[in-house]
Amino acid sequence: MIGGMIVDPRTREAPTAAAPGLSMLLLHLFAVALAGCILVGTALYAYGAFTAEVSKYRRRMNAGAYNAQLYFDQREALLRSVAASTVRNSRRLSMSQTPQTLGPSGQIRVAPLADAGGVFEWALILTPRDRVNVAQLRAHIVYVPPSGGAATRLAMPADGGAAPMSADTARWLAQALRCAARG
Repeated sequence: MIGGMIVDPRTREAPTAAAPGLSMLLLHLFAVALAGCILVGTALYAYGAFTAEVSKYRRRMNAGAYNAQLYFDQREALLRSVAASTVRNSRRLSMSQTPQTLGPSGQIRVAPLADAGGVFEWALILTPRDRVNVAQLRAHIVYVPPSGGAATRLAMPADGGAAPMSADTARWLAQALRCAARG
């Protein structure tokens, strides 16, 4: 009975692969799939990193464009406001006859735009708000007379007076504005 329980190993069927190359084929397919996944993952990571960098660059460019647009829009509005407050000296008053302020409060200041001879044809009527706007934008009002005199920077009481402009800068500015007016 004991002899019948022990089975002869030779008589027993040994497990054999259905196809001897199948395991190698599956191993190669797994290696190719793994390499493909690594390549796709690397490509997706590179694409994401590139997209993020381009997005950051575009945000910085948009912010720069917005700041430049805001800068020019503010100055254009200021220029229009100051230009609209320019009045002609139609009564041909001299500088001494021109009032320094208008109205009972004295808040509206008159700034004659005189040429080198002290004669003026135009004057600026500036409110305190105009002067504050000029000071806030760190801008300066520069007048170049059409007769060809040197450019002068107007003193604005809101900003504590104007820093002097060098003679070279005034000459260059007057020449550039005359050339722009001709062309």
